[in-house]
Amino acid sequence: MGNSIETNRLMDKRLKGRNIEDWIAKHPLTAMLKTHLKNGLIEVDGKVFLAKFYKKRGGSNEDATGAEMWVNGFHIDLYVPKEKVIPDYSLQQGLTFAFSLKDLLINQFPGTAFKIIVSTDEGEDAFPEVCTVGFHKVRSNEVWLLGNLEGYKMNGLLVITT
Repeated sequence: MGNSIETNRLMDKRLKGRNIEDWIAKHPLTAMLKTHLKNGLIEVDGKVFLAKFYKKRGGSNEDATGAEMWVNGFHIDLYVPKEKVIPDYSLQQGLTFAFSLKDLLINQFPGTAFKIIVSTDEGEDAFPEVCTVGFHKVRSNEVWLLGNLEGYKMNGLLVITT
C-alpha cells in the first residue's frame, strides 16, 4: 500500500514551494504535541483514535469516519507556545505532527489505509495562524472530504493517504 500526498492550491500557496521534509526537519514537535503521540492510539469498535482525545471526548453517534474525525481533529495552534502561534510555525508543527502520526499509524495498523488531513484557514476573514489536523480510516462507504480538494475555498488542505 503506497502513501500519497494531495494538496489544493490554497495549501500550495501556503507552502511557498518549500520541501516539506526539509521544512519539518528544522523544528521538532512541541512537548505537548509529542505527548499526543506518546499517549498512542487505541482501537474501539473498529475505529482508531488518539488515546488522549478519546479519553476526553469519548465516541459519538456519527458514522465511524465522522466519529474518528470528531475525536481526532484538533487545533495545532492550541498546542504551541503563544509566542509561536504564527502562520508558518503552526503549519510547520501541523505537518510535523501529521507525518509523525502517519508513521505511528503504519506501524500500529499495518495494511490499514488512513487519511490524515492538515487544514489551514484561508480567505478574507481567515485566521492564518489556525492549523488543524485530523485523521480517519479509509472506508469504501464513508467519505469525509469532497473528491476535489479545490472545492474548498476557505481551507488550504494537505491530505496524506497511507
